[in-house]
Amino acid sequence: MAGEDGDARLGTPAVTRVLRLVRAVATQSDRYSHAIRERLGMHSTDLTAMGIISDAARDGAELTPSQLAAELHLSASAVTSLVTRLEHIGHVTRHPHVADGRKVVVEITPSAADLASTSFQPLSGAIREVLASRSDAELALVEDVLSDIVRAMTEVCEDGRGSRPAGLDAPRGATTLDPAAAPAPRPRSSGDRAPLS
Repeated sequence: MAGEDGDARLGTPAVTRVLRLVRAVATQSDRYSHAIRERLGMHSTDLTAMGIISDAARDGAELTPSQLAAELHLSASAVTSLVTRLEHIGHVTRHPHVADGRKVVVEITPSAADLASTSFQPLSGAIREVLASRSDAELALVEDVLSDIVRAMTEVCEDGRGSRPAGLDAPRGATTLDPAAAPAPRPRSSGDRAPLS
């Protein structure tokens, strides 16, 4: 996918520095989201779901529980429990789909939308200030690079390469502290998706 020239650049210092920065962005986003979850008393998946539901509302889309399940990579029953939990605390509502009354649509409540906006405004505001200081040409390049990174990450997640990294399987019955021989970590629940607007 990288091509001949790209393959030669995979281990260059510039590529390594950018890769570390991408990891640092993910780490800081997780750190901020963790603080929000703690303050709101929410699970990671609940907060991620709120971001997805909020994004759908901003896009003018009607989100069904099955679409939410697909986005979160959860079973229908797990999403039903999640939506019920969010509905019980007043963060979402359920109502019939406009075009197909047999379907149910999940929507964020105005108070939850305000809470999400207020909670993530300091982070999104700081990021917007950094982005606003750059030229349109610079932002176009950043957008291209980030789009390619998100696409690559999505492909790795969807094809299962991330669920069992090579070389991390321990032999059966092995007891060792050697990280190279340790069992693969359990896949994380869907990461926090911070609603940044």
